Amino acid sequence: AFTTDTAGARAQHRFNRLTVELRGAVSDTVFQGDTDPDRDLTEASGAVRASWEFKPTLSGFGEVEAVRLDYRTAAVSDGVAREADGQRTRVGVSFGDTSQVLRGEIALGWAEQDLEDARLVDADGIIVDANLAYRFNELTSFLLTAASDIAGTTTAGTGAVLERRAGLEVRHAFRRHLIGSAGIAVATRDYAGIDIEEHEVTLGLGAEYFLSPEAVLFSRYEHTAFRSEFPDSDYEIDEVRVGMRLRR
Repeated sequence: AFTTDTAGARAQHRFNRLTVELRGAVSDTVFQGDTDPDRDLTEASGAVRASWEFKPTLSGFGEVEAVRLDYRTAAVSDGVAREADGQRTRVGVSFGDTSQVLRGEIALGWAEQDLEDARLVDADGIIVDANLAYRFNELTSFLLTAASDIAGTTTAGTGAVLERRAGLEVRHAFRRHLIGSAGIAVATRDYAGIDIEEHEVTLGLGAEYFLSPEAVLFSRYEHTAFRSEFPDSDYEIDEVRVGMRLRR
């Protein structure tokens, strides 16, 4: 088990069609007990983003982000410290949240993670981020999600792992109060400096029944298959969730 404390701030100003945003965050993660002291981590990040509005439903943007990772101690696995500095650069388009057909944004970029200890290999790669909702018709919509980043790791021989995840979900209204969904999500993890990759595929089916605007009954089934080149790490999971969401 672990706890994470996070603090962040964001400032934004608009100059006619140009919008500039500054944001920063610091998070501190502490694992309970004495089994994982080398995983205790402080992560700080700061970013600047500039967007240009071509019209209310279309904007272009560019973003630069800096990331700093500080671990409490060197890794138990190999005795090497994992402190690192990272950079993320993204360019993309945003469709806003007012269109009745296409909403959200998508970005393409490049990520780098430079580790201070020369015994560890630096990591870099293409990153894709997306959160797009497309309304096919009044009954059916599609949701495309994607997220990429370079994370730290205390695995022996490596200090960074490039993580990518993408998902596609379709939602369909069978009745006014009954909505079904089906989706697939794929994730990969590529470790820098060692010949190890991991893959995960999740298939999901769900249903929502709206008792009222404030109360929703829901059910969800997911099957996850995980494959890793680490010995004896493969697994499969079936998960079923049933419940009610209340909102005001």
